[in-house]
Parts: sequence; structure tokens; C-alpha cells
Amino acid sequence: MIVLSTDHRGYDLMQKIKKYLEKLGLEYISVGANSFDPTDSYATYTLKANDIVAQNEKNIGIYLCGTGLGTAMGANRNKHIRAVLCDHPKYAYFGRKHNNANVLVMPANYVSFGKAKRIIHTFLSTDFEGGRHIARLEEISK
Repeated sequence: MIVLSTDHRGYDLMQKIKKYLEKLGLEYISVGANSFDPTDSYATYTLKANDIVAQNEKNIGIYLCGTGLGTAMGANRNKHIRAVLCDHPKYAYFGRKHNNANVLVMPANYVSFGKAKRIIHTFLSTDFEGGRHIARLEEISK
């Protein structure tokens, strides 16, 4: 399951992402803002999304906020979440391949929909390499 979360700053981009995921035939649940109305609740949305992602190791999160910074920090407060802030497909690639990231965070103010699609595609299509990276992940998960 893909879990979507955004504040008002990412609302427009998230609506486009939802349509993109539907076009790909992917299921998602959205726990973020439902409008452009200003909210200080990106943390609330992030924590709700984290709870759902953490329920199943196959779950993946896609989170947005204006810069992605606060959301990434909030997401990574949960020991079951490995969130990476990505504004380029290469970050998504290495976040999955080397860090087994289960949450993709994007800065809605700085990523176009076209770039977001490329980042999402990379994130969803890249597998964790395992090997030497497992010990690193175990270390940070203590």
C-alpha cells in the first residue's frame, strides 16, 4: 500500500500524484490535507502516515510539504521509517538501493510534477541491494 501525506503546500502536487498513481493502477491511502487552506499540521499528517507505513514492511510512503525538511525530520522520528528527502531521481535511487528507504519525501515548492513522476518511478522501481548495507541499517535502527 502506498501512503500519501501532504500539508497545504503540497496539496496541488499531491492531487496530480494521485491521478498518476491511479493511471498506474496503484492503490493508495491519503491522510494529508484536503485543500489549500493553510495548516500547521504537516507533523500531524506525517505521524498518521508513519503509523500506517509502519504496519506492514511492504508499505511505502510518499510525503510532501513545502521544503520537505520538516516532514523528513518528523518521519524519521519513527524507528520503523527510513525517509529520504529527494528532489532528484538519483537520490530516490540510492535511498532505496543503499538505505532501503520506505518513505519518499519531496519538496513540493521545488519539484515540478514531471520531475516528481520521475522521482516516484525511480523510488518504486528500485530494489534494496542488501549486502553491506544491512549492517548500517541495523545500526541506525537500534
